[in-house]
Amino acid sequence: MDQPDKLRTQLLAAAADGSARSQQYEREVHTMLADLEKRVRFEKRIVVVQWIFIVLMTTAFMLIGGYKHETMTGLWFGIQGIFWFLFGAVFLLMARFSQMQLELLKEIKRVELTALEVKEQLSAKAP
Repeated sequence: MDQPDKLRTQLLAAAADGSARSQQYEREVHTMLADLEKRVRFEKRIVVVQWIFIVLMTTAFMLIGGYKHETMTGLWFGIQGIFWFLFGAVFLLMARFSQMQLELLKEIKRVELTALEVKEQLSAKAP
């Protein structure tokens, strides 16, 4: 079973007590995790395409700058290459932060699941 689906199933099973509140919680958790996972997968695909474009642009600018290194045009192309490389690095960092946000949310939900299990065990032991 897929890790996010397993986590989602565990969270929903632990919170399910048949009340309207638990059903609303179930819908919210499912929607939140599904939307965030979809967004992260989309961003990852976009970043791969952008990174390929950025590497090609940077390589072209650096090659042109290297061939014309005695002129101001060569310096300009070198600066453009560095700019495009840094621009691509920003997109990579943004995608990594989104991935880390998803992982953090999953860990928070795991802790919440553990707390719900402990609460359930304590309520079962209480007379």
